[in-house]
Amino acid sequence: MPRKDTGFTLAELNERYKDKPTSKAVYEVDGQRYAVTSHFVGDKDLDKVLYDLAFKRAFQETEKNLKFLKKAWHFPFSAVK
Repeated sequence: MPRKDTGFTLAELNERYKDKPTSKAVYEVDGQRYAVTSHFVGDKDLDKVLYDLAFKRAFQETEKNLKFLKKAWHFPFSAVK
């Protein structure tokens, strides 16, 4: 069955990109191990991908720091006289 995002089957994509560089990794999610093979086909704008990753990481760190500050500085107003 063709993928919705590409219109190709997994077998067609494997054949199409078989000569491209790959990396392999094993990830564990909720106790289930998954073997992932990434094919580097050059279809992405590297500048945009790196920018998006950096922005997302900075946003997450800022959000985490704000939560920490809110928790650290939160105290009942009735304690202030």
